[in-house]
Amino acid sequence: MEINWEGVLRIYRAVLRESGGEFGFVSEGTMRYIVDTLDHMEADAFAKAAFAIHEIATKHPLANGNKRLALALGDVLLKSEGYKVVWRLDETVKFMLRVARGDVSEREIEGWLRARSKKTL
Repeated sequence: MEINWEGVLRIYRAVLRESGGEFGFVSEGTMRYIVDTLDHMEADAFAKAAFAIHEIATKHPLANGNKRLALALGDVLLKSEGYKVVWRLDETVKFMLRVARGDVSEREIEGWLRARSKKTL
């Protein structure tokens, strides 16, 4: 799946509409770097999703919704390759708080996603 700036902004706005918060950036440059890197990565959907989740959640480029956008973008990346992630809210919240603190590596995120995903196509 090709990732672009406009697509990520659409996802970000949808996340905020659904769960609240003000649209904005702490560092638009950091967010653009993450999106550009995703677009040029030669990796599978799990590695891309893990990168997106890790980078957005730990670098906090957004004024609101960093963890929510990180998960939503990871989900979109996996869905585009025919995977469905089974999220448990309590477990996911705890996990994402650990990710945001920098306690979880990209590799660990990738493993976490793989363990909770099923091929749908």
